[in-house]
Order: sequence, then C-alpha cells, then structure tokens
Amino acid sequence: MPTKPCLNCGTYLTGNFCSFCGQKDLPAKETFRSLFGQFLGGILNYDSALVKTMARLFGAPGKLSTDYLKGQRARYIHPVRLYLFISALFFLSLNYVFTPLEKSLESASQFDQMGQNTSTEKEVPIDIKWGEDQNKVDSYQAFLAQQDSLPAAKKASALEHIVVKQFFKVNTAYPDDADMSEVLLDQAVQMIPQLLFVLLPLLALVNRLVFFRRKKFWYMDHAVFVLHLATSLFITLWLIRWVDYGELAHGWVGWSWISNSLTLLWLGFYLISFTRFYELSWKPSLALWIWVGLWHSILLAIGLGAVLVLSFLWI
Repeated sequence: MPTKPCLNCGTYLTGNFCSFCGQKDLPAKETFRSLFGQFLGGILNYDSALVKTMARLFGAPGKLSTDYLKGQRARYIHPVRLYLFISALFFLSLNYVFTPLEKSLESASQFDQMGQNTSTEKEVPIDIKWGEDQNKVDSYQAFLAQQDSLPAAKKASALEHIVVKQFFKVNTAYPDDADMSEVLLDQAVQMIPQLLFVLLPLLALVNRLVFFRRKKFWYMDHAVFVLHLATSLFITLWLIRWVDYGELAHGWVGWSWISNSLTLLWLGFYLISFTRFYELSWKPSLALWIWVGLWHSILLAIGLGAVLVLSFLWI
C-alpha cells in the first residue's frame, strides 16, 4: 500500500522508485555517505556505458547505430551525449595537452638554436592595390587617405574597410606568412567541433536525399548514423594528434606511417559502417559511399572556408 509521497512530484510511492517521475525514495536530508555513493555510482555507470558504447562502435562498425534504432538504448550512451563528450574531450586535449606540449618542444628547439640567428625581427610592410587604376598602399592609414581622395562611387564599402583593416593588423602581428598560417590553422582546428555540430543536420540531409527511396529510414535515423560517424572521426583525430606529438618529440619517420594508417583505417571503418547500416552489397555500397562522401566533402570544404575567414577576422 502507498505509504508516503514522492519528494519530487508528490505521487504516492508503491516501491523504491516513483512510478510517475522515476525518482528514488531517498530522505530529504542526505548523508555524506549517500551523496558520495551516488556520485561514485554515477561515474562507474557512465564509465561502464562508455566502454560498452566504444566497444560496439569500433568492434562492430555500423551496428551501434542499428542497435539504437532497434530500441537498445539503455546500455549505450545517447548519440548526442556521446558526440558532445568526445568532441569536448578532443577540444580540451587540444588546448590543454597537445598545444602546450608542442609549444614546449618548439621552445626547447629554439633555445638550442639561440645564437645561430642574429637577425632582428622587423615589421615587413606589405602593399595592397585597391581597384584597377589606383596606387598601392602600404598601411591602413594610407588606405584611408586614398579613400578620402576618391569619388563616392569608387569608395570601399564598410565590409571592405573591415577586411583591409584586419589585413594590415594581421600582417603587422605576423610578418612571417608561416606564423600567420599556423595561427589560422590552429584556430580553425579548434572550431572543428562547433563546425561539425552545425553541419551535422546538413550531412544527415544528404544521406536522406540519397536514400530517399528507403522508407524504413527516417531523417533522424540518418542523423544518428552521422553522429556516430562524427564521434569515431574525433577519436581518430585525437589518436592522430598523439602520433603527431610523438613525431615532433622523437623525430622517428615511422610516426608518419602510423598517422597515415590511422586515416586509412578510419576510411575503411566508414565504408564498412555505411555498408552495414544501409544494408547494401559491396558494389553499390562503394559507389553510393563515394557519392555521399563527395557531397559531405563539399559541405565540409564550404564550412572550413567559412571557419578560416572567421579565424582571420578574429586574430
């Protein structure tokens, strides 16, 4: 018989858990032992689910998405939560592990080479030509002075002013093109998790359009598959970053071979997952895989271009 109400929703309890909201029957005043036990249990349960999810993701390519669509969801981590966790791990590792380690190695290398280069750094002026019949300018102030002398029809727009100002700002801060390229690339890599998360709906839409005759697959089914695929990509990129650090630290030529092998292994994993999830034979699967990959690559290229532009504007 019901004895007391649930402290969360007020429904009378018939067991250890509320039949309406699912909260466990716990005292309002928790002890430290109870609180710590729940914290530890949550970590262990998450770790257990993470191990099972990772084992299924890589041990049986494509089957994790299939299991989720069949309703087997309690034993695995939700696709969105898994993606967010892995992408956050990649992002944190990139900023607080890989980048500091690489900078430490580069600083040590520069220290070893001190005294070999006695040249001093100088600001390298750069010319920019605005318009077909206008003189070159070598600073933003010169550009503004030039604009004042032009008729209204030939003056630059507000957006063009921003681009030119940022151009000279970046050139002053990074006179060496290699340094500027490295900074742009680093910022672009850091924005990849956000980029993929924004593009995921479009990537799933490509799959939906390619397989529009497969009525058993809803749009969200394709989204689940793309989420699991993106998760596997981040894990592969994470491993490749460790390999790149090993190459930087030890200089062994075999590191590049390992990095290339990981890339090829992921492509093979992608093809097998694609074939199994969409229940295709190998010949049509390969053709459709290339076709889908082409459109995915186009979307990613557009996204990366936008990221590079934003990175340039935010330096």
